[in-house]
Amino acid sequence: MSSEFCAIGTFSFVKEIQDADFSDMVMVSYDVTSFFTNIPLSETIDLAVNATFENNAGLDPKLGKIQL
Repeated sequence: MSSEFCAIGTFSFVKEIQDADFSDMVMVSYDVTSFFTNIPLSETIDLAVNATFENNAGLDPKLGKIQL
């Protein structure tokens, strides 16, 4: 299933972002089980979510910590 916010696979993802301009954006993947198979899932998600909201990261997430 493909959508604006989802890539079908690695090659599709790379093709979609090759020419993208990320100068005013941040890309985060919360699908850490696929990318990092040897790290604790819950702890990693907590670290990513906390980093999103701390240190004036310049991000404006549409969801709160609990939802993320």
